[in-house]
Amino acid sequence: MAKQNQERTLLSRVSQFLQSCNSIQEAYNILADLIQPLFSDCSIGIYQLNEQQTFATLVSSSGEYLNSKKEFRFSECWALRQGKAHYNDINHSQLFCSHVETNLLTRATLCYPIVAQGKTLGIIHISATDATKLTPESENLAKTVSDYLTLSLANLKLRQDLKNQSIRDSLTGLYNRRHLYEFLNKEISKAQRNQTNIGIILMDIDHFKKINDNYNHGLGDVVLGDIGEFLSNNIRESDIACRYGGEEFILIFPHANLENTYKRAEVLRKNIKRLHFRFQKHHIQSLTVSIGVANFPQHGLTGEEAIHHADLALFAAKKQGRDRTIIYTEELSDNNKE
Repeated sequence: MAKQNQERTLLSRVSQFLQSCNSIQEAYNILADLIQPLFSDCSIGIYQLNEQQTFATLVSSSGEYLNSKKEFRFSECWALRQGKAHYNDINHSQLFCSHVETNLLTRATLCYPIVAQGKTLGIIHISATDATKLTPESENLAKTVSDYLTLSLANLKLRQDLKNQSIRDSLTGLYNRRHLYEFLNKEISKAQRNQTNIGIILMDIDHFKKINDNYNHGLGDVVLGDIGEFLSNNIRESDIACRYGGEEFILIFPHANLENTYKRAEVLRKNIKRLHFRFQKHHIQSLTVSIGVANFPQHGLTGEEAIHHADLALFAAKKQGRDRTIIYTEELSDNNKE
């Protein structure tokens, strides 16, 4: 009875922590340490499957003797292949999963799939150097733990999906204007404290209206989506790319000076010209973009002011013939007044 009460208390703690997590990744990172007290004198590994469900990667661990690879193929785990728990001990050494690094210390292992809404997300791997600490009966506790994880991860995914819907553009997958200003205001506060720069790139697809007029909106959507994906894949983790509206995109580069921002803008512009866009029987290549570049605090003491100046530089780029990058100067503001 005392052991059951202890397990209930520990499971309640697991549930409370998971409910407080802000993302699925954060939950995965703390899972092993949360679960480990439930399996005393054992080592715990939490593995996450990739989207294709071909590889499992260790995302958190606890204990000294996990004795399992950090990454392995789906086919190397009996639990993943069979879709159910797999327990084994040293008496049947040939039945250890292939990802288990068997040695004199490994006496028993248990792999239990983490499944949510019919999809396998990963596994809990438990390893013991003393077979009495991990027995076939441990499977019942592992099932209870997995049930807790399934519910918590499903709730986290729902919360994450709802949040993404509120801050991301549905067509391109990029952040929207709402998140842009939230992010930029936070970065400006950091830049003011640390006396650093922020690079701003405002980009517009040249002659985009002609694409919709001459082909159809299907191809136009492909162009927007593909450029959005290209931008996401060609910025640093600390940067963000947003759809600013229509065929305009904006990129924010924390800790980037004006020269660095200009160079990166030029690389993006030239590489976009090499992209090929296809929709049904239609295709486009050598698409060009015009870019305006500004920098905080050099070109504005607020996010709105810096973006406005990037917009003036973009207007100048289009006026001068498109397919070019222009850095904001005060002369552009004077010209705009005229």
